[in-house]
Amino acid sequence: MENSLDFQFKGNTKEWFGIWIVNLLLSIVTIGIYSAWAKVRSKKYFYGNTFVGGRNFDYHATGGQILKGRLIVIAAIVVFQIILTILPVVGLILSLGLILLFPWLITRAMVFNARVSSFSYVRFDFVGTYGRATLVYLLYPILCTLTLFTTLPILDRTTTRFTIDNHRLGTSEFKMDAPLFAFYKAAGLALLWLAAVGV
Repeated sequence: MENSLDFQFKGNTKEWFGIWIVNLLLSIVTIGIYSAWAKVRSKKYFYGNTFVGGRNFDYHATGGQILKGRLIVIAAIVVFQIILTILPVVGLILSLGLILLFPWLITRAMVFNARVSSFSYVRFDFVGTYGRATLVYLLYPILCTLTLFTTLPILDRTTTRFTIDNHRLGTSEFKMDAPLFAFYKAAGLALLWLAAVGV
């Protein structure tokens, strides 16, 4: 017999508004620099107020870590744009390299987000590999395009399964067990809704 526990959120509008407005004002005053700490405050609030079985989640990243990651990304973009302007051929080669690097960046982001999150003092982890991420985030989208997006539900289920199945809570594994039909059904209903709105 399987046991199920409901999620419960104990936050309220007044508390969240206070956090949100302070985050917004400080981010504007600091020209976006404080937004790294604003993200941490927001996640700590939502994680800390989300309970399962009487135990809550927690978020452990710091604003400094978030800001450092953003600065690295910005610096990389600036350098890439300079190279692309001065040496277009080299820029093209780097573009191809960045495409191959994309799955690795995705997995590293998931690893970071997992490891700075916890439930009942137990840390999460992410064990997805670069090879599998390449299939999910490069090969499957190409195949989806070649099939005129008729396989979009397959892509959706594949990416969702990759995300869920490779997460860990301590030594416990997660497992996604959702039939493909459910994804096609959701896609069909979405198309019908769009058609109805269009009409």
